[in-house]
Amino acid sequence: MDWLVTALYGLRRGDGEGRYKRVRAYAEGERPTGIPEEAAAIIARHAPVAAVMSDFYRTFQRRSRRVPYPLEEIH
Repeated sequence: MDWLVTALYGLRRGDGEGRYKRVRAYAEGERPTGIPEEAAAIIARHAPVAAVMSDFYRTFQRRSRRVPYPLEEIH
């Protein structure tokens, strides 16, 4: 889903922080605007899982390779 947010909002490929903030906001209930409705629906539907996985990857890459996989949060 990150690629979709990057492409539709004109973010630079390397702008991980900007993308992370957008996905987090959508996961918390902000509605995507300024893009086709079908794309906004996909982003809104998948943002909660994408945010959980982004948190997992960030922690895994930056802090500890022992971070538990967020299976319960995904379900």
